Amino acid sequence: MIPRWLKLPPEAASNPLLAVRWRVFHVIALVMLCGLPLVALLLFQGHRLLIAGHNTAGLVPLLAVVIVIAALRIARRGRLNLARAILAVLHTSLLATGMLLGDGLHDMTVALLGASMLIGSLLLDRLSYGVLAATAVALCAAVGIAEMNGLITTPYRDLLTWDRVAFVCITLTLTAIPVRALMEVLERSLIAVIERNQLLADSNAELEAQRDAISSLEERFAKIFQTSPDPMLISRKSDGQIVEVNDAWVAVFGYQRSECVGVTGADLGLWVETTDRAKLLSSLAHGQPLRSFETRLRKKNGEIAAVSMSAEVIDLDGVDHLIIPVIDVTERKQAESRIRFLATRDALTGLPNRMALMQHLTEALSEAEASGASVALLFLDLDRFKSINDSLGHLLGDAFLRAVAQRLSPLLGDGESLSRLGGDEFVAMISPLRSREQASQLAQRMLDALRQPLAVEEHELSRDASVGISIYPADASEPSTLLRSADTAMYHAKAAGGGGYRFFTADMNERTQRRLWMEEGLRAALELGQFEMHYQPKVEIGSGQVTGFEALLRWHHPQLGEIPPSQFIEVAEETGQIVPIGRWVFAEVCRQMAHWHAQGLRASIAINLSVRQFTTELYRDIRDTLDATGIDPKLVEVEITESLFMQDPIAVGGILGAISALGVRVALDDFGTGFSSLTALRRFAIDTLKIDRAFIVDIERNQQDLAIVRAVIGMARSIGARVIAEGVERQAQLGILRGLGCDEYQGFLYARAMPAADVEAQFLKHS
Repeated sequence: MIPRWLKLPPEAASNPLLAVRWRVFHVIALVMLCGLPLVALLLFQGHRLLIAGHNTAGLVPLLAVVIVIAALRIARRGRLNLARAILAVLHTSLLATGMLLGDGLHDMTVALLGASMLIGSLLLDRLSYGVLAATAVALCAAVGIAEMNGLITTPYRDLLTWDRVAFVCITLTLTAIPVRALMEVLERSLIAVIERNQLLADSNAELEAQRDAISSLEERFAKIFQTSPDPMLISRKSDGQIVEVNDAWVAVFGYQRSECVGVTGADLGLWVETTDRAKLLSSLAHGQPLRSFETRLRKKNGEIAAVSMSAEVIDLDGVDHLIIPVIDVTERKQAESRIRFLATRDALTGLPNRMALMQHLTEALSEAEASGASVALLFLDLDRFKSINDSLGHLLGDAFLRAVAQRLSPLLGDGESLSRLGGDEFVAMISPLRSREQASQLAQRMLDALRQPLAVEEHELSRDASVGISIYPADASEPSTLLRSADTAMYHAKAAGGGGYRFFTADMNERTQRRLWMEEGLRAALELGQFEMHYQPKVEIGSGQVTGFEALLRWHHPQLGEIPPSQFIEVAEETGQIVPIGRWVFAEVCRQMAHWHAQGLRASIAINLSVRQFTTELYRDIRDTLDATGIDPKLVEVEITESLFMQDPIAVGGILGAISALGVRVALDDFGTGFSSLTALRRFAIDTLKIDRAFIVDIERNQQDLAIVRAVIGMARSIGARVIAEGVERQAQLGILRGLGCDEYQGFLYARAMPAADVEAQFLKHS
């Protein structure tokens, strides 16, 4: 077993310097143990010098032994230990006292006694106590044996007896035990004090480091707080007193720091809603930070700002405070409001849009269902609105729509609202509806209001409108169906000539379905070869000779049968199908003319043009077709309606001028039904005026019709144009026209429009 004092302590295993110090101690201890005889000799020499009266010289070796033992005790711990140093000196003093008491002892006895005490002083633990006691017993036994055998001689016989030696050993041993215990208590106390002092020093150093870290954090927080781009403030939680604001707060809200610190937001009048601060504190009641609390704050200049606030409780000097970053979201709120407005409002007129209408209508129908009331929808569509866009431009068309909305809005009463679906379509809703008369009266008020001219920039514009009316629950129970029924009724009002209103009826669905069939069928009619051209003769009144034909389009629908142009041409124009159809008509007529010319029938043919065809491509199509077929342009006549001519005389006149330059003749159809202008007629090359059949049908009895026909013929003569009367069915009509000087006529009196084969059968044999 290795003695405990020879083992390295645990702390020396991880500390090389401490381990070296322990190994040095071990070497010193071994050297001293080997030099025990020398120590004993020193003790003996000191003893003899003291007996001889040389007190000073005798104390020197004793003092040397004390110093050696103290050094060994210090080296054993590897560090300065006051308690153990005192213990070493005390044991050495006891040793010296024993030697004085044993005056005259034999040299060997003194050496053994000094060695035992030295070992006890070095070890001084449980083992050392046993060694010390064993040494004392052995010493007493040795003295006793020596005494009995007469080995102890004078002068030591009286001094060195076994009982005296036993007394000295027991005294020394018993004295070492309490002294050892006392020294251990002192040592532990001293070590505890030193350790506590060390812990206190370490704690102070740690606290100092923490104070430095906190100070650094405070500096960083202050810098971040002041340089934040968002307004921030710190206020006391208990009473709301502001203790600090940053530079961004001053810049955004206009208050100087001196005006804010020491007062509350209420003192500054910050809170627009005074209860919002209480709501903010309530949200913080559970100790959780608050995020995105939206409210409104008043700036110093009185401006109201929408803000989003966050708040967190912080401890400042033991008092709860609120740190509140503030983000100005005024622009975002305005953008959101704008988005919400645009989502439910028409951007052009500011009226509710389709989405808002359907939401309002759904709510109205639910309320009506619960109360047993009725709801009416009035679907209004402007007549001939497209002509404004085409002639004056879309910007002025938009201005006209805004003026229409402003004209119609004041006409609405309680329970009545107006929306714009898009384009020139407006919808008025009546909820609850008192009677059908309420709906018809509102429709008539709107129609009358729109007939009055509207001042739009430099123009005075007016338009008729067509209104369709549907009623819940009689006509439909679903919002979309009710709207579609009103749309259907509006379509029938427009088909009746416009400028009026119609209530929805059940048979309108059948006509609507027929219209849908026509729309769908028109898209495939050309490819399926369902169109056919018929030709009606034009007859010279003076000679009775056929001068040419008017080409009229016919459509043979597989389900609907033969559909007259009066029914499908309007649909074709609305859907845009009239453009490819018109191109086919012109090409087909020119092909037929080339065929007849080859057989000897050289007759001119008039071809009707639609308003939708008047684009820059029309001239190119006519020119290319004439070149491809080789037809003489003078034998081709294009017919346009007076309404088309008058809605945009400059644009239409330009295209007509280019067509006339090719040699094609131009006829103005339905003359007299619009706002005729002799000045406009003089400006453009019009070759023929066609009098509408509406003035011919009752010309024998109606003097006004007779006067109009006479005036038209006079106008034609003034511009050098020929006159053709349409719809002549009786000899009396023909006689009046002959007397008025009309040039030509066409109508059932001579012949109906006929297929190309019938024309060939009837006229080729006479050619």
